Amino acid sequence: MLSQPLSMVLAVGNDQEEYKMTIQLLKDISLIILGGFVTFIFTLLIGRVQRRQPNLVWRKFPELKNLGEGLSGQSWLIENKGKKSARNVRITFKLPDSAIFNSFEIEPSEAALQYSLQIDPDDPTVKSFIVPTFTQGVSISVSCLISKLSGKDVIISVVGEDILGSRDEVSKDDFYLRYKKFVKIYSSFYVFLIIVSVLMLGFVIFIVNQVILLKHTQSLAELHMKSKDYDGAIEIYNDWMNASIIFNESETVTYEMSVIYAKKGDLNKCLLFLEKSFSKSNNSKYFINRIQTEPSFDLLRNTTEFRDFLKKVVSS
Repeated sequence: MLSQPLSMVLAVGNDQEEYKMTIQLLKDISLIILGGFVTFIFTLLIGRVQRRQPNLVWRKFPELKNLGEGLSGQSWLIENKGKKSARNVRITFKLPDSAIFNSFEIEPSEAALQYSLQIDPDDPTVKSFIVPTFTQGVSISVSCLISKLSGKDVIISVVGEDILGSRDEVSKDDFYLRYKKFVKIYSSFYVFLIIVSVLMLGFVIFIVNQVILLKHTQSLAELHMKSKDYDGAIEIYNDWMNASIIFNESETVTYEMSVIYAKKGDLNKCLLFLEKSFSKSNNSKYFINRIQTEPSFDLLRNTTEFRDFLKKVVSS
């Protein structure tokens, strides 16, 4: 029994409005999914455009200790990995209170890069320099000797006009926290995508199942009509309309009901379902042609009510 309705679904012609509605619905679902994907890609592109700004990255190299007289050698590489030059960049190094800079050297990767060193004679724990134009792709090496550092790290700050910034070296705790946050955000995102995909797939399966059931209902009703058991056919469709969530009073179902009542000779019920079918029709010309060529309506064509209905649909 199940193979027959499925084969009927595959063989539905263009004149089956329910099949057209299903195909259109599936197309709409596909367009929604495609639209979501395009929106996601567009958002990524916008993000890339918005990130076209200076991006200064500073990397700390391994520290050299015990160079003699309690000295510690430290060095950094600061580079602009952004898409444009950074303006008025101020780079500051701050030592713990007990430490002292014994030397401080700056070496840009391009000799043309201009900078100015800022020294505060009252605070030997701070060294800073200003770069008016930090060109993209250019890097600056900073190296120094520090005494009495006592294991504490040097604080480095990089500020400028509309720049991004990041450090390559982070502690294990910081890395773990960032990793957990990253996993949580992306896990939530992919769980959301999976849920939406499952819901969409379930909805498509539900629609296809409803179409199969409708075709099965039509085939059973047709068997009753061939044996002139019109009440049985009506009961089949009534059961469908009461049990179905969608397509319960679709154009196809209401039109079939009008045909059954026409064959039964019930003019009022026939016109009632024709009204419902016409109200759901997307193609009035096709609908009118069906009425005019349907042999089941021949017994009712000469009635005033049927002629009035036909005039109404033709003029609308």
